[in-house]
Amino acid sequence: MMYEELERNYEQKFSIMSTTPEGVRYLKLRTLIDVETLKASELLRKIFSIKKREIKRTSVAELRKHIFYNREISEDRINELLRKVYEDLKLFRDINFEELKSSLSKIAMEGDEYWNAWKSVYRDNIRQHIQHHFVRTLSIQSYKELLEKIDKELDPVVKGYTIISWFNQWSSAIIEQFILSHPKVIPTARRIDKVDFFFLDLPIDLKISFVPSEYTTLSIRKGIISNPEQIVDEIQSNPQRLIKWFYENQGEPRFSDSHRLFVVLADSENLERSWKLKANFNLIQGVVNNFLNSRCSKNEVPLVDWEFRGSKIRGRWRTYSDIILITKD
Repeated sequence: MMYEELERNYEQKFSIMSTTPEGVRYLKLRTLIDVETLKASELLRKIFSIKKREIKRTSVAELRKHIFYNREISEDRINELLRKVYEDLKLFRDINFEELKSSLSKIAMEGDEYWNAWKSVYRDNIRQHIQHHFVRTLSIQSYKELLEKIDKELDPVVKGYTIISWFNQWSSAIIEQFILSHPKVIPTARRIDKVDFFFLDLPIDLKISFVPSEYTTLSIRKGIISNPEQIVDEIQSNPQRLIKWFYENQGEPRFSDSHRLFVVLADSENLERSWKLKANFNLIQGVVNNFLNSRCSKNEVPLVDWEFRGSKIRGRWRTYSDIILITKD
């Protein structure tokens, strides 16, 4: 494929273009050669003879295209540069992962009230929550009542929502870092849409989730399980059914036909406590490493057929996808 065709297909036919050698090369260069990476990496600037002051989006796009056609720059060399620049960017961003782990573990131990507050937010939207419970409600008809309700009900909700949102953001970042640091994984140098890393030369979009309550309810209604306690065993027996559900129930505004690795966390004794597993970093890293070590070929990653029926997007797709199930028995 020509470079321009790959650019078009990145938006329009990602699941097809991304499995070709040319498509994978294009995606690796899209994450490697960019304004942020060139500014952060002295090595890249030296290799491609570019000065910091010359780094502009237009010149970067031309450089990326030039490298794509330069076959003297091998796939192994691109992989080597991606790993090196990923490490450079970690230093550049200066994230203290050990301190984060300590803080996140503390929230997991002490944060039940924060989790309950986070769950109580109307439609998972703090702005809508305020409108629904404080602004448009007929139950508040004086300034005094409004202040009392804010002190009693809103402040704890905002605090809990903020803390759990922070917890989710940074626990996900640490899980992602476990994967990107694995020797079989080629990390992205910078984040691009639909690709978080490359595994067995597949561009992978990482999704970290819990067992959706809607999926459990559907499984009971279809007679696949008889009670919620059986859902973890069902996922272990038939992971592709959940993968298909994830794809077919994604929101249309953020629809993607990316190849996905789902990390699903489940406390089999009490699914409501599954969120705490996101801070069980030793358990997660061990399971993740075992999964990555056990795969040696792209053929070992399942191909999943799925269908999407939105108001504007409709069709059938086939993507590479798998699940890492993290459980606490």
